[in-house]
Amino acid sequence: MTLPQIMRLNELVPLWRYRQVKGAPVSDTRQAVLAALKWLCAAQDAVKEGGIARAYSLRTGWELPYPETTGYIIPTFLAWAERHPDLGLAERAWRAGRWLAEVQFESGAICSKQHRPGNTKPSVFNTGMVMHGWVSLLEAQKDERIAGAAAKAVSWLAQEQETDGSWVKNAYHNRAHTYYTMLDWALLRYARLTGDERARRAAVKHLDWTLRQQRKNGWFDLCDFEAGAAVTTHTISYTTQGLVEAGRLLGENRYIESARRGTVSLRECFETTGKLAGTFGEEWQPTASWECCTGNAQTSLVWQALGEVTGEPSWRTAAEAMNRHILGFQKVQCGDPGIEGAIPGSWPIAGGYDGLNFPNHAAKFFVDALTMAAGTGRAA
Repeated sequence: MTLPQIMRLNELVPLWRYRQVKGAPVSDTRQAVLAALKWLCAAQDAVKEGGIARAYSLRTGWELPYPETTGYIIPTFLAWAERHPDLGLAERAWRAGRWLAEVQFESGAICSKQHRPGNTKPSVFNTGMVMHGWVSLLEAQKDERIAGAAAKAVSWLAQEQETDGSWVKNAYHNRAHTYYTMLDWALLRYARLTGDERARRAAVKHLDWTLRQQRKNGWFDLCDFEAGAAVTTHTISYTTQGLVEAGRLLGENRYIESARRGTVSLRECFETTGKLAGTFGEEWQPTASWECCTGNAQTSLVWQALGEVTGEPSWRTAAEAMNRHILGFQKVQCGDPGIEGAIPGSWPIAGGYDGLNFPNHAAKFFVDALTMAAGTGRAA
């Protein structure tokens, strides 16, 4: 058998397995949220450390715990803890937060990629995303261990920042990224909680740097994972979500307006076609035949936030249509714990973003989008 034939077989077998799992469509958003939360609980139970498995792979099963996404799943667990006491979501959130404090480096940083023995590479973005979890826990209850971990992380992030406001050293592929506005949001949340002016200054410096990377047509340069890579709706919406949420915390309309200009073309594309390509080019032209399910859910969150801030109903209308669209990606009553309630990385499922996988952040943002749409709270 040739190498291309082996590679094709490695795709066809998982695809066949997924198609054999029939399942049923969800009946309403309440069922969809509960199914996704149960899947996130299963992802935490799969690794038995406190962290949450990065994904469920149709090829290999549950993956190793991912500190980055474990961090920002904590607010989602806390947002639903009282409504689903049977799932033990508050206890799960604290277990995740304490595990993150245990695996934090002495420098204050969090490791890149997945947590495994010997992984000593620090990551600016992952550290920032873990901050979201720690801040949410500290907002709920004082805890010296978590407070100390958060303070160390802020010190390390401030130390790593470039003079122009970007992060390059220990950033992904050692290059600056506009989607690190999600980190800015975390720093501003921390500053609001603790009064730490250093965290606030660092966030504003990067936000202003990000605005300088935006073109007249709303496109953000340096919004990709690496030079020359296709720009996903995942990173576009990281960028715009960080901007709109930072703008809300600071009361600064220029960041909110930047987010609006950076997502209005996505809305127009979705309103025209009924779906959202997984990647776009710098003239806002779709460049993929598949959809990024994580990016779809994040985009819904951005549109909902803009609707709240601007009062323009068209944003909420688009978000509601997007949420209905994403519901079609979820399977329930299928009998497979790795698939039950999960959201795939791409649609069709073998697409170019986390193909044949169910990443935990897809389920997290899916729950957040439905939560916000129902008016039942916010995850951060």
